[in-house]
Amino acid sequence: MTQIKQIKTDKISEDQFHLRHQRSIPKHWSWVKLGDVCEILDNKRVPVNSEERERRIAGKPLEKLFPYFGATGQVGYIDDYLLEGEYVLLGEDGAPFLERNKTKAYIVNGKFWVNNHAHILLSKKNNKFLCYYLNYIDYHPFVTGTTRLKLNQTSMKQIPVIDPPLSEQKKIVEKIEELFSSLDSGVASLKKAKEQIRLYRQSVLASAFNGKLIDNQEYVAKLIKDVFELIDGDRGPNYPKRQDYRETGHCLFLSTKNVRPNGFLFNEVVFIDEKKHKELRKGTLSKGDIILTTRGTVGNVAYYDDSVKYDVVRINSGMLILRMKEKNYLPKFVIYYVQSPQFNLQIKQKITGTAQPQLPANILKGFSIPIPSIAQQTQIVEEIEKRFSEADNLEKAIDESLEKSETLRQSILKQAFEGKLV
Repeated sequence: MTQIKQIKTDKISEDQFHLRHQRSIPKHWSWVKLGDVCEILDNKRVPVNSEERERRIAGKPLEKLFPYFGATGQVGYIDDYLLEGEYVLLGEDGAPFLERNKTKAYIVNGKFWVNNHAHILLSKKNNKFLCYYLNYIDYHPFVTGTTRLKLNQTSMKQIPVIDPPLSEQKKIVEKIEELFSSLDSGVASLKKAKEQIRLYRQSVLASAFNGKLIDNQEYVAKLIKDVFELIDGDRGPNYPKRQDYRETGHCLFLSTKNVRPNGFLFNEVVFIDEKKHKELRKGTLSKGDIILTTRGTVGNVAYYDDSVKYDVVRINSGMLILRMKEKNYLPKFVIYYVQSPQFNLQIKQKITGTAQPQLPANILKGFSIPIPSIAQQTQIVEEIEKRFSEADNLEKAIDESLEKSETLRQSILKQAFEGKLV
């Protein structure tokens, strides 16, 4: 075992480490560099693409396979292993480094394989202590990149780490796990309540489209192709590549991260410039369009109206635009139907592909949609939203409690790494 080098606290600059309050640690603790307290086994990593993994595991029973890990967790299986034992895996790229409450490092145990998106670390004292610490620190000074942050090995080695004696590390880990266990129990109950709300919403939508939500409901079943013009994105040679993406620009280029089960989400966005936009043919949104994801995650839906702040928006190749042919349909009615169990059953029955599920446009055209009168559409939407409003209020309270639990989790780690927990 190599000698652990001690770093004087006053030598750690704010550019290296932004948690200034952690300078106040017990006198018998020391600051060290991450590269000095663990072995780095990145040379053991071997990336294998998904197609090759699928080929290798085809026809083999699960008990003969081994977990294949990436930046934030297991991403599949493979038919062999590279390492055996307990290790800490820390994301190299693709990990949520700047999101305080999300996992950047995790423990693995047993026989496994690691790709090149995670660093492999073996603590010289306590893996669990190291893992908790790596999920607490501020990574701003150490990561590079914009849309996809990267923690290279050189920067990782320089991360300042607190180094209590091994006996204290064990006690700290035991106390963290005791407190986290109680916290996890409460979080599990809250998540169960959220799932019950999701099921309630689905039951409301099921009632809405089987005639049980309002009295005397009458409708005509039509095919999607008779109600909508289906427009896919440009999939030709000018389709944008990664180097065409910009943090800001003329045209918002949607990804499946932006079209979620309940509408748009714009916390991660990419743009293309006007020149690239004009090189593409179809796929530009108009106000009033409905967007449906049709590859990978199939069935997410969003509505493009004046509430969306982006004026020029394009879909990617994993989506379709549903543009109404006539104006006698309420967009909200259509969106609620697309979110309903009835529509999702049609998807499950007709979806193609296994590793990459797809819903081709020519199949979607044959889906049915119930069309009542405008008056009944309005009434159905009102009844849905009345019930959803009650569920939304309850879900908001649950989300606030979940957020408080994550704040408490960080507070526990803060106390632990200031020497105030045990």
